[in-house]
Amino acid sequence: MQHESRRSFALDVFRGLALIWLIMAALQSELNGVFSVFRVSEEGGQTLSDGLFPTFLFAMGLSMAHSLEKFRSHPLIEILFHLVKRGVVLFFIGGLLNLFLFWHSRGDNPVDVTAIKWYQVLGPLQRMAIGYFMSAFALKFFGEKPSFVFGLILLCLYWAVISFAGNILTPNRLHSDGVVHLAHIYNMPIDLKSISVIFAQMALVLFGYAVETYLNKNGKAADTLLRLFFLGFICFASGWLLQRISVCTPVPSAPGFTLLAMGANVVLYSFLILTLPGHGMRRGGLRFIENFGKNPLLIYLAAIILAAFYVHVRIEEMVLPAYLNETLFRALTPEAGALVQGFVLVILLGGLAAFLQKRKWHLRA
Repeated sequence: MQHESRRSFALDVFRGLALIWLIMAALQSELNGVFSVFRVSEEGGQTLSDGLFPTFLFAMGLSMAHSLEKFRSHPLIEILFHLVKRGVVLFFIGGLLNLFLFWHSRGDNPVDVTAIKWYQVLGPLQRMAIGYFMSAFALKFFGEKPSFVFGLILLCLYWAVISFAGNILTPNRLHSDGVVHLAHIYNMPIDLKSISVIFAQMALVLFGYAVETYLNKNGKAADTLLRLFFLGFICFASGWLLQRISVCTPVPSAPGFTLLAMGANVVLYSFLILTLPGHGMRRGGLRFIENFGKNPLLIYLAAIILAAFYVHVRIEEMVLPAYLNETLFRALTPEAGALVQGFVLVILLGGLAAFLQKRKWHLRA
């Protein structure tokens, strides 16, 4: 029971760390300055921030191992209803969020209805919803081993397509599958890249499910975690090597970067399980991070909405972020000023997360 509690705590902290990083990266893009550590890739290359959505997909697979176990003895129709409900809720929330971001990106002309044709139907959350449903459906109705093989095949197919036909799939550059920028440029309502990336996302969810299932069967003994460390190292080293020798398109969704993200996630998650304290010893910063991981979807939505309205507040004919940089943070660079403002907003969101956790209000997709 203590092992189970510690692993659940590690999962919440794992999600919380990823969410805080995601919020900081998204906020930085809105605060007229991006501190280097939160910068996302431009016309190629990869950064830590580009690996955030692969991290959430991995965490989705970790959580799925527990949720599907709860339904093991339930009737199939009830399981199917549960999977469809979760997928539809997440897809609907993603659609509403993208509609809000689309309105926000229109700037001075938010009511130009003719521009709705550029609204992005398959945004990040919508793709996650489809990847979640496909992964869970395959696991529940076809079994684990066939699903893992199928996921590997899909991942290889996606790599082949994105590596050798990436520039054809998307008219401009291939956008990162990482941070949702509020100033997002919408290329097409549904582009082929958005569809093909679901295959890679399904593989990442299945990979997380496989890791958590392995832990459920073998516990958190040192030799179990050592094997996971070794697996993570092999994935990371393979991705690094593939990036050095590959002629593939240098985008965050390319084969090398996907393997890097897989390896880094396994190593970090194993490290958290090994080092985090038990239930009675959670204090301070760990509790703050855990609260983010307990309610990631609702906190993420709150962060996006908060950032969108924050940058529209005007003082002396200046937007609030620029005004603060010109007054309170004049001695700092724009990047450092944006970093300080980002930390303040994260602390505010941490207060919201603590309040929601105390009230036991959760938004589960």
